Amino acid sequence: MKNSFISSFEPSQKYRLNKGYVLFFCILFVLSFWVLEGINKQFEKNKSKNYRVLNTFLQVKDTVQIVFLGDSHFQDGLNLIPYQQMIFNLSFGGTSYMHSYYLIKRYMDDMPELKVVVLPLDLHSFNSSRTERLPELFWNEFIDYRELMEVQGPSALRYKLSTSLLNPLVGKEYFLLNVLERVYPQGVPTEIGFPLHLFMRKRLAQETISEKDFASVQDMIDHEIRKRFYGNEPFDPILLYYFQKILELCREKGIKVVLVRTPSFPYYRQQARAYVTKEDIDMRILNNPDYQNMIHATFDFFEAFNSPEDFRMDGDHLSRQGIARFTRELLSQMRQRIK
Repeated sequence: MKNSFISSFEPSQKYRLNKGYVLFFCILFVLSFWVLEGINKQFEKNKSKNYRVLNTFLQVKDTVQIVFLGDSHFQDGLNLIPYQQMIFNLSFGGTSYMHSYYLIKRYMDDMPELKVVVLPLDLHSFNSSRTERLPELFWNEFIDYRELMEVQGPSALRYKLSTSLLNPLVGKEYFLLNVLERVYPQGVPTEIGFPLHLFMRKRLAQETISEKDFASVQDMIDHEIRKRFYGNEPFDPILLYYFQKILELCREKGIKVVLVRTPSFPYYRQQARAYVTKEDIDMRILNNPDYQNMIHATFDFFEAFNSPEDFRMDGDHLSRQGIARFTRELLSQMRQRIK
């Protein structure tokens, strides 16, 4: 009698797979993975901080006059929530001018009151490490990959083709936890949820570095400097390209562009000089005749804060005290210089 999955066996033959069954199961696997991938991305949309910020922005974009587009230095360094009807902080950790260009390009025509776009001008803003940081789960909705491939080459396509289920932070365990939360709407039982949460925390700890991993502020700053600058180009051509694209887009629409240098701790500034300096940025950007007529103003807080109490341990992100001070002083200067 023939087996339903393999061909009949004879002493002179080896087992042979039925190609029809193999094809069927391959198609079934691909379809199942595709469906689960769609479900997981929807989970991410419902829970992601990025999407919450975006959804809030979409509710008030008709009245926003000033929009901040930056990375975690803006996102975590400014408290603009009290002003978000007119001043909105549309910034996301790990982003670059490339991300910001596609984001503002998508929404600029739907912002009738927009008058000012604020961009960061920090030591790492043009660093080539920024082109490798593309959180695809969120940005796939905005980025024109055809254009990006023309600028960056075929390697850009890997972001478009990446999957959330294989992502170390929002992958399999994240998906399972979200499914359990829907199976148990009153709360996932402790005996099920706790081991999964514990496993996810361990996975996150493997992917990230925290302040407790370092003996001193200097040790953590040295680590951050090496990670950010060592072996990387201080002025990546891709980021220069998208920086200019933002400037040109704003000029075309009659929008002013303002640059902001965020505060850095003295030891951070000192150690970073081995790779890039404020003067390098001035020469390449602020003193560049190609950009000068498209930059309305620059607000420089790079060396304005020197107290350890104003910073977190990494030396270039602000503490709660620093956030309050930076927000207050930046807005005060902007009111005086931007009409």
